[in-house]
Amino acid sequence: MSEAPPMQRTRRGRVDQPPTGNLFQRAAAALSTRIRTPINQRLQAGIKRRIASVLDLEKIAPERITIWKFGEPEEFTAGPPMFSDAADLPPRVTAMMGTYHSPQAFVAEVRDVGLFTIGHRNSGERYTFSGFDGHLLLESLDKAFIDQFYGRLDIRQCLQAGRLAARGGSPQARYDTIYAAQTIFPSSFFYWLAVIMPGLDAIDHYRSVTGRGVTILVPDGPWRWIDESMPLAGYGPDQVIRSNFTDVHAERLLLRPKSLVSQFASIEGYHWMKQKMLANLPPPDPTADPVSPYIYISRSKAKRKVLNEDEVLNFLSPLGFRAYDLEDRSLAENVRLFSQAKVVVGPHGAGMSHIIFAPETAHLVECFGGRQEHVFHLLANALNLGYTHLMSEFEPNQADLFADMQIDVERLKPLIHHVLDSQK
Repeated sequence: MSEAPPMQRTRRGRVDQPPTGNLFQRAAAALSTRIRTPINQRLQAGIKRRIASVLDLEKIAPERITIWKFGEPEEFTAGPPMFSDAADLPPRVTAMMGTYHSPQAFVAEVRDVGLFTIGHRNSGERYTFSGFDGHLLLESLDKAFIDQFYGRLDIRQCLQAGRLAARGGSPQARYDTIYAAQTIFPSSFFYWLAVIMPGLDAIDHYRSVTGRGVTILVPDGPWRWIDESMPLAGYGPDQVIRSNFTDVHAERLLLRPKSLVSQFASIEGYHWMKQKMLANLPPPDPTADPVSPYIYISRSKAKRKVLNEDEVLNFLSPLGFRAYDLEDRSLAENVRLFSQAKVVVGPHGAGMSHIIFAPETAHLVECFGGRQEHVFHLLANALNLGYTHLMSEFEPNQADLFADMQIDVERLKPLIHHVLDSQK
């Protein structure tokens, strides 16, 4: 019996499976791809041309769109890290350094409109958008794929999106006034807390202007942070509906513009969410242990563990740091914990989203392993927090995104001491 061909290892440690099927099947698949690709690209370009902002459509159909502006234009600069070597920053972080400008926020009321969902057959992602007389409303697209929405759709999905935008669908539910807190990443705590929730500030402004009640559609799934975050933001169960976003019709659909920065919400939205959630915190448990303002975020129960965490804590604990497994705590407990934070240290991960609730005097020390994203560097700078980074070794035999890491404690020590000294 012949041996199976060996798996091929790529330069970045991932494993590629060898081609499957006989020669004829592989040739047929390659030919099919060559035929489908240009067709798909043309259809994707057609979908791209259909995307339009409500700011433009208001001029065409003012009887169906009303826009209220609020807040002020925003600007912040994502600068180099403090105390650590900027030349050592991950390329994705360096590429995002610079000054960002966002125009004044607004909430748009679009009347007599459909909200549609098409699903990705392979990934399970659900793309939600609103169709308006043949257009796809830019502000209704999840910001994770505003730039790549049309590029991720296959031929069938392109045709379906075009049909729904032009002629609508068969709505399974009808609502009076809705705001769709939609995301293709409902299982991502970071994306929910740092991208979707801050956008709900538009609802407060809309209600203050119109006096109308608003129903919020949220993803239907087993994610407890959705259930915990809505009451903290001031929305009761009578205002929230779990929905799979399958083709609904709204008499009034509320839309808020997306940030100019990928995976980022507005600064005003972050301040609004912080104020709301702190005001709605339940009374603290008088029997609970006091918390420390010096926080180490442990990932001992998650992927991307710190293999030498005991060594890290042997250094940090005498300085007043305490390790927290954030997934074992409620969102309310974590909001209260970070609201009094002075220094936050930990490996890159969704738990760092909680720095939204930290005082402006707080400082984040982010330890990078295989996953080297820019989001918390941007977030810390937008919130006017201190930011320091440390590159760490990671296990090369694991996929980069989930590789466990080894923090160099000798390199961590001077960074932490610099941060602590700066707060004296």
